[in-house]
Amino acid sequence: MEQPIYKIIDDKGRVLVPQEMRTALGMSKGDIVALRADGGRLTVKKAVVVDGTHMPPKAKLAYVEAALREFDGEQLGDILVLSAKLLREKGVMPF
Repeated sequence: MEQPIYKIIDDKGRVLVPQEMRTALGMSKGDIVALRADGGRLTVKKAVVVDGTHMPPKAKLAYVEAALREFDGEQLGDILVLSAKLLREKGVMPF
């Protein structure tokens, strides 16, 4: 993909990243990206928030618990809703 692909910014400032680029970069729905403006260029990079690849399960849980303590009640409610959705998708919760 050496040739540039031209896109139009919509009225909300959004730009669609083409599927072939997302696939090539390992990006998918829900991923977090880091945007950087420098010297007239915009770069988009998939962000690695926490690399838990080599973390034991207890360490991952402790990390998440510490992060959750930083949220307010409304944000925790949003996280709870998202957690229930993910559990349903994984077939862990029957509701």
